[in-house]
Amino acid sequence: MRLSGRGVRTKLFRCLLSRHLSAKFKLGQTCTDRHSCEPGLQCNIRRVCISGDINTPCTDDTDCDSNAWCDRLAHLCKADFARDAECTNVLQCGGETSCVGLSVSGTDPGHCRRISEVDDSCDAFCYGNLFCAPSGVLGVCTALPDLGQSCSALTNCSGVNTVCGATNRCVVRGDVDAPCGTNQPCLPGLFCTSELGEANPRCAVRRADNQPCRAPSHCQSYLCSGNMGENGVCLSWSNTCPAAGD
Repeated sequence: MRLSGRGVRTKLFRCLLSRHLSAKFKLGQTCTDRHSCEPGLQCNIRRVCISGDINTPCTDDTDCDSNAWCDRLAHLCKADFARDAECTNVLQCGGETSCVGLSVSGTDPGHCRRISEVDDSCDAFCYGNLFCAPSGVLGVCTALPDLGQSCSALTNCSGVNTVCGATNRCVVRGDVDAPCGTNQPCLPGLFCTSELGEANPRCAVRRADNQPCRAPSHCQSYLCSGNMGENGVCLSWSNTCPAAGD
């Protein structure tokens, strides 16, 4: 069967794409992304394939593997420090550790401390389902609050579709027809009819054409003739622009 001109172009494009996807760049060659170099190599910030191995040359941390850091004085990749070792850079610590206690001036070294368990000391963040809660000079890794527990705008809540409500308590986002309001948000993709000024608001799906709305997010088409101060209706979506004069 003879292919049409379009069929030939499609086949050629697929062939070239297949070759591009399978080709991997070698050490020292220009690369496109972190997956484009041969196995054992990585694409640094200057888009060059480098090995990143310990004791290989570097100019910044993107030249080194994830278990190493760039010593800018020696211009060599160095292995991450062991737990509890002194550090002056958060990238010098690996695994479940970070450089904790590093002073702002940089004159006092920090130490590679674990930040993945409850009650671990921390500076700004913790790994896993934890957050760094203020506690004296250093913070302390703390479990995320559960449903009904106190929270803040800077703290996530534990659990699926659980958020920090307006009363600073963890609440579950409401499903369709669930009561909602300032203290009780709705699931993603829904909206609270309090935005339409209803006295007993409920979580609702986006509306069809000609249904009342005050915002684009109230409509399936994302087109609404109203605004937050006045009701309008959901408008139909069109893939073409109206003719001039219409």
